[in-house]
Amino acid sequence: MKATGYGQGTYQGVLWLAHRLAWTLTNGEIPDGAVIDHECHTRVRATCKAGPSCPHRRCVNPAHMRLVTRTGNAMAGNAPHAENARKTHCKHGHPLSGDNVRMVTKPGRAPFRECVTCRRSRNRDSYERNDEKAKQRERYARRKAQERGQEAPPSGE
Repeated sequence: MKATGYGQGTYQGVLWLAHRLAWTLTNGEIPDGAVIDHECHTRVRATCKAGPSCPHRRCVNPAHMRLVTRTGNAMAGNAPHAENARKTHCKHGHPLSGDNVRMVTKPGRAPFRECVTCRRSRNRDSYERNDEKAKQRERYARRKAQERGQEAPPSGE
C-alpha cells in the first residue's frame, strides 16, 4: 500500500498501481491523456473525506472504473475548485451563466468565475462610499480655509 492509500504490486517485474493493473488486464492499455476515475467514489463524494484513508482508493473492480481526462477526474472530486466549478448560482442566487458570468484572471491566482450582477453592486457601493469621502474632504477644506480667513476652494457639490 502506498502512502497515498492506493494499492500497488509487481506484475511481470513491473511495479503497478493495483487499480491501473486491474484496468489494463481487463480493458487494455490506458490511452495517453486518460486517467482512471473510481465511480464507486464519485457516488459517495459528499460523505467521503478522501485522502489516504479513502477505501475507494483500494478498489480494483474494473466495473467501478471509467476512463476520464485529468480535468474530469478532478471535477468529480470534492476539492474546493471542483465544488466551485459545479456551482450554478452565486451566493446571492444570481445565475453563473450567460451574460451574468465573466472569467477573472489575476497574477498568481487561478482564473475564477465572477457574478456580473454582484460585481456591479460592489462597484456601485464602493463608488458611493468613496464619493461621500470626497465630499467630506471638500467640506473639511472649506471649513479650514474659512477658519484661516482665506477664500474657500471651489465646491464640487
